[in-house]
Order: sequence, then structure tokens, then C-alpha cells
Amino acid sequence: MAWILTLRNKTACTVFLLMFISGCSWVPFWEKPSEPSFADLSGIEKKLYDEFHRWQGTPYLHGGNSSEGIDCSGFVIKIYRKLFGILLPRDTIQQAAMGISVSKDRLRAGDLLFFSQYSQKINHVGIYLKDGRFIHASTSK
Repeated sequence: MAWILTLRNKTACTVFLLMFISGCSWVPFWEKPSEPSFADLSGIEKKLYDEFHRWQGTPYLHGGNSSEGIDCSGFVIKIYRKLFGILLPRDTIQQAAMGISVSKDRLRAGDLLFFSQYSQKINHVGIYLKDGRFIHASTSK
């Protein structure tokens, strides 16, 4: 995942600050983030990385629910149903209401991360992997 930060873009600065405060890392756009060695991953982490590779390159489509186009909550629904057998509601706010909040130092692979990209209200969800990394359906990559 690459984050490009410009001080002229208030939204980008807000997102960067939220990511920095939450302990997630960012990589300059010219560097490709390296994935952990497959041997260093737990069973669930391996399954999540497999899903990441399966969905990588799928276009973002608001309301989308397939390999033709998918949004963040649809992406989470698909993975949670497949890997955990858990049926989740369709939108991020309803998904967030189902869980409990944990501190960032207690995050485990498979935990859902809810945040705001463009407002004060939760409007995005991703799945935590390991070491500050997460997967999600993105409008950019």
C-alpha cells in the first residue's frame, strides 16, 4: 500500500495522521512494500495473504460485491464468510457495531479496522494482517 502525502491536501494529511497515530506504517510510492516471509506467518495470516493476492487488482466499485468490482465492506464480507464462516452486515457502520474495540497493541490477524477517510464518520473497513499492515478494497490500488 502506498500513501502519497501533500500538505496542500487536508484529507491526505488527516489520513496520514490517523495512520501514524494508529501505528500503521506507510511506504513511499516509489518503494514496493515487502511481504513477510511465508514461513513467518501464522495459518490465518497465510490465508489472509492468499485472499489479498486473489483480490489484488480488483477494481473498486461502491456497492460492488464481486471480482468485477468490490467495495471495502463487500471485501470484508467475502473474506469473513470464506475464512471464518461469519456473516457480516453490508455496511461499515453496521459491521463496526457488531464488534468490540481493542487497543492497537492487542490487534491480531483478522481483526477489522474501521476508520474515516473523508469525514468524522466511520466509512471504511480493512482487515489487519501483521506488523501494522492491513488489506482493504481501495479506490487507488
